[in-house]
Amino acid sequence: FVSYNVPGLDDGNVQLWGNYTVAVVGNESVKFLNRQLSSETPFLLYCAPKAVHEPFDPAPWHVGVWDDSWPDGPGPRGPAWNMTKEDRAKHAANVPTMPLISDEAAAVVTGVWKNRWRSLLSVDDVVAALVREVDAFGALDDTYFFYASDHGFQLGQLNMLMDKRHAYDWDTRIPFVVRGPGFGKGVADARPVTNVDLAPTFAALAGVAPRDDWDGRSLLETDDWRTSVLVEYYYNDANTKCVANCSNGTSYPDGDSYCTDLVSTPNDVCWGPGGNEDCNTECYPTENDGNNFIALRRLVGADVLYARYQTGDQAAADINFTAPDAHELFRTDADPWCVVNAYESATGDELASLDGELDAWFACAGAACP
Repeated sequence: FVSYNVPGLDDGNVQLWGNYTVAVVGNESVKFLNRQLSSETPFLLYCAPKAVHEPFDPAPWHVGVWDDSWPDGPGPRGPAWNMTKEDRAKHAANVPTMPLISDEAAAVVTGVWKNRWRSLLSVDDVVAALVREVDAFGALDDTYFFYASDHGFQLGQLNMLMDKRHAYDWDTRIPFVVRGPGFGKGVADARPVTNVDLAPTFAALAGVAPRDDWDGRSLLETDDWRTSVLVEYYYNDANTKCVANCSNGTSYPDGDSYCTDLVSTPNDVCWGPGGNEDCNTECYPTENDGNNFIALRRLVGADVLYARYQTGDQAAADINFTAPDAHELFRTDADPWCVVNAYESATGDELASLDGELDAWFACAGAACP
């Protein structure tokens, strides 16, 4: 991880071999809290544990754990799991060309799903430690906690093995929990919120004016809140995941393991490449160069996801979505798994409304955005 101006750690890239990264980040964050709370000066702590990032290795003390209260079985499947090529033919980007999910791939997805749960136990430990430290100084009533993520995740939906990068809800929706003065306990807020709203919220809580070029809004505002959000993405690389001939060269916890069975020696049920050149069959790309999109997610009134795609490489030439080669429209109230692309059956008036709202979002900046 990267460190800057942290007592006891060198600036720059820090490698602490033999330690679990989430635990290191958590312990250093608790030390930071102790120093700042002792000084009684205002502070902002940004704590970003690596979990549950690939290769999804849980802490050694959580390997193989599965509590009786957790869901058992192969993991979440749903109607978008292992869809036929015919049922995916009207989707965009690489979705129509994805292969069926093999038994080996399904086993990897199940193992990844379970190890992601196990990895989150360490995140739970970090959150609990931070709250305990603040409580020990009697500062809970003066402290705001924000818990969020940077993206969702797919595990076999629309036959994409694992990762993110797409417009669908399982890739874009994230947990968002706030604790602190003025935020009611157990209160659910249905407003469409994204990560761009964090900075204006922090500024408002600190009594600082927001910058004019910030796109988001403070959560303390309640009037005329937006009814939709923009999702914008540009193709990066294929990020292919393979599941055959993928034995791991290292057994966990001696190093990162791109396997899901971390109890067996050597580890088993592996995926890659993960540095393994022989792991190159039964492969599932995450995306192709058709996966550049701007998408409108309406969450108030008509519950829909509308996306416009344009093939290209943003690094080579600007993509402005004026020459789209694919569209997707999902009526997510009735079709939350985005199985049926309703674009061709939509009326001209509906598409004009969606395009107008999407274009307004794409063109806006700063305070001009909803």
